Amino acid sequence: MSRPVNLPPHYEAVWERMVELHPADPGQSRFGGLVARQIDGPLDPALLRRAIADVTRRHDILRISVRTAGPDAVLDVHTDLEPDVRVADLAECPPAEQDAYVSRLVSGERRRAYRLAEPPLWSAHLVRLSPVRNLLVIGVCHLLLDGWSANVLFEEVFGAYAARSGGPALPAVPMDLPAVTAAQRADLSQSAHRVEQWARELWVPEEYLRLPVRTPGPTEDLLADAAQPFAFGDGVVSALADLAWRNRTTPFVVLTAAYATAMSVRMDTPRLVVSTTILGRLMPGTHRLLGQFTRDVFFPFAPGPRSSLEEVVRHTHAALAAAVDSATSFTTLARLLHPGFAAGRPWSDLHLFDAYLQPVPPDVGPLRYGDLTVRAADPAWTPAPEHAVTLPELLPGTLSSWIKHGAPHLTVNADRRGGVLGFNRTFFEPGLAESLVADQLAVARLMAADPAAPLAEAHRLLAQRPDAAGASAG
Repeated sequence: MSRPVNLPPHYEAVWERMVELHPADPGQSRFGGLVARQIDGPLDPALLRRAIADVTRRHDILRISVRTAGPDAVLDVHTDLEPDVRVADLAECPPAEQDAYVSRLVSGERRRAYRLAEPPLWSAHLVRLSPVRNLLVIGVCHLLLDGWSANVLFEEVFGAYAARSGGPALPAVPMDLPAVTAAQRADLSQSAHRVEQWARELWVPEEYLRLPVRTPGPTEDLLADAAQPFAFGDGVVSALADLAWRNRTTPFVVLTAAYATAMSVRMDTPRLVVSTTILGRLMPGTHRLLGQFTRDVFFPFAPGPRSSLEEVVRHTHAALAAAVDSATSFTTLARLLHPGFAAGRPWSDLHLFDAYLQPVPPDVGPLRYGDLTVRAADPAWTPAPEHAVTLPELLPGTLSSWIKHGAPHLTVNADRRGGVLGFNRTFFEPGLAESLVADQLAVARLMAADPAAPLAEAHRLLAQRPDAAGASAG
């Protein structure tokens, strides 16, 4: 049995992008994620399987499928659903064989296509590496869960495991999916005048993508995601934290200002639309829920040409705060900014921004449940050829969306000491990613050393970089 539920507001942007990437079958968009934990201690696989079933019964979102797969999706919440839990016992296998298995597993889950009408839209894999060391890998369609949910999911699973071992019962789940939908609508409710006023501060970028793109060959893998890491030195981190404190903002806002400045120079435009995410869990009880609560916000970055870098930080803070205060659902904003939205769907958030960055949710650290210790894991993997997607597999007219989907985007670590620039290396040269990271670091260092420096100094600094001319947008 199942009951229909309309798509909650915070799910709209993810769904619209899935549909734009593959209108005929959004499950083929490969828009998913993977989370993993290492479990040290004498784990009982059968008990873990029952604990995962308990959590599946507790949270509606783990029991959904998609009933109507058009732009305005309708979900089905199933009453009873057996979770997909698979166990591979490799305890007697040599390390090389274990590593090869995990690599192939991760490749398949990261690049998985989902049959959206056939739940569950996630799967759990327990890999036994020794009698006291296990790896739990969970692959999930991005429609279901946001980044914060990863911590909640494992706390729920091992809390249920502990409860079945004689520990305390888990607290009741605060709301079901229809209640989440109502709460999100209330959270996003703004006066029509306020939303329209905010929409006038934004614009749809004239150019869909302002970065150089390479044309892939017919056999190249279009899912070739890569990451260019970066880190700020201790002195820069401290100075930027002081700059944030003086201006009553956060280090993330300062780093956003630095990134937007670097991207405006790289894209040769004084006006950008920047997109980022906020947690979206202000409603009581939602910190303990699984689901899609992250809110994408869009704000204009257009500081005055005579601004100092410190004034650029204040400009960014004000624009981002206004975006958060004026938040509305994706479809509401898209209709205001794009008059042809209703007739031209799918038309995703990819059309609404020039530059994108996101903060990593805080890591809760190792969890301990009796004799078990559960810690975050990032298993090494190499893409398997059978999990690739190539040009002939794309639907006509969707290539530009796949390119923008894989465009360089910044992820800032939870400690704000660095992060990674993610990008698709089939569409974007690794040299471009390295150069964009160098630009970000250069602006951040200048902000740290001399926040009173004029914005023009950052432009001059980046223009003098050896790779600036070759990497600038055409």
